[in-house]
Amino acid sequence: MMKTLKIALLASGFCMTSSVFAADVVVNDAVSFQLGGKLHVDAGTVDDGTNSQADGQLRRLRLGVSGKWGKDVRTELEYDLSDNTPKLKDAYIEYRGIPHTQVRLGNAKTAVGFENLTSSSDTLFMERALPSALLPGRTTAIQVSQYRDNGSIVVGVAGGTPTTLGEISNSVNEQELLYAHATRLLLNKKHHVLHIGASFARTDPHEQSTRFSTTLESVFGVERLDTGKIKNATSYTTQGVEMAWAKDALLVQGEYLHTTVARDNRPDVNLHGGYVAAAYTVTGEKRRYNSKDAQFEGIQPKRDQGAVELVARVSALDLDSDNISGGSVRGQTLGANYYYNDKVRLMLDYSRMQAAPDKSGDTVTDNILQARLQVSF
Repeated sequence: MMKTLKIALLASGFCMTSSVFAADVVVNDAVSFQLGGKLHVDAGTVDDGTNSQADGQLRRLRLGVSGKWGKDVRTELEYDLSDNTPKLKDAYIEYRGIPHTQVRLGNAKTAVGFENLTSSSDTLFMERALPSALLPGRTTAIQVSQYRDNGSIVVGVAGGTPTTLGEISNSVNEQELLYAHATRLLLNKKHHVLHIGASFARTDPHEQSTRFSTTLESVFGVERLDTGKIKNATSYTTQGVEMAWAKDALLVQGEYLHTTVARDNRPDVNLHGGYVAAAYTVTGEKRRYNSKDAQFEGIQPKRDQGAVELVARVSALDLDSDNISGGSVRGQTLGANYYYNDKVRLMLDYSRMQAAPDKSGDTVTDNILQARLQVSF
């Protein structure tokens, strides 16, 4: 109870002060800084038919500063303070002096996948879909991006130890990583957009082992899927395809991901998953497409009463292959998002996750109800 009270007080404080911190600090005509951050406070309950548990959590508390150094150089530094030990999220420098091009050096998200690259403050649901367990998280890389109004291409080379995507999946320790992401707009009109894309990532783990595991689209759920340590892994490759279609207040998006783990003197391990999601804004607002980032941004309410968005998703992930028994799961999620304004959002998701079998070979159905108060600035 005391923990929940502290989280509520912290959330209230952020709601009152976020507009104060979201301001530019101008040093001179060429140099300026902007403070920013996000607060996600979650509560949830999970029922597997035998046991039921409820909990609350400070899911994210991130503070950062972005810098503008002249016309062509940008910097970003962000930490997550939700745990006792601060965690570095973004720390990079970016050069924009070449037309339609960005060159980035530092720690940031790996540009693989579609939902992966959407900010956690703009995602349709509280947590990313099941297949995100197959993707690398943030890592230190040199990345080159080329973007036009009708498409983009990103190529990067990374090394070191990656962080986990969404903090609910894990992969490897020391590694080398080569990745690419290409997108194309088949339609690009004011109220009608059709986006397609493809991703590729090849990882060479130094320890010749890797592991994939995840909870079921909730930090409150039990870790139902886990391959355990996959030994003799010389490399693993992830390939993905994506699609997103938006017309007025309706958005439909989906992805399919396939990972192949190559092993010395043993059969390859094949893991795969996908999802399809839809969102409809009842109050009429639409998500704006950002051509530079190849992503849809969040809702900006047109009315003083805010905006309401309804969302639905079906997803699946299979971590069983050869003699690897990581489990498989299929899930359905319904949700509603209320945007008080473009800074404050309330989220409510209900998920039914069917693990058949899970990593232990059991058939389990989890019913998950979770809610979030989100403040960003």
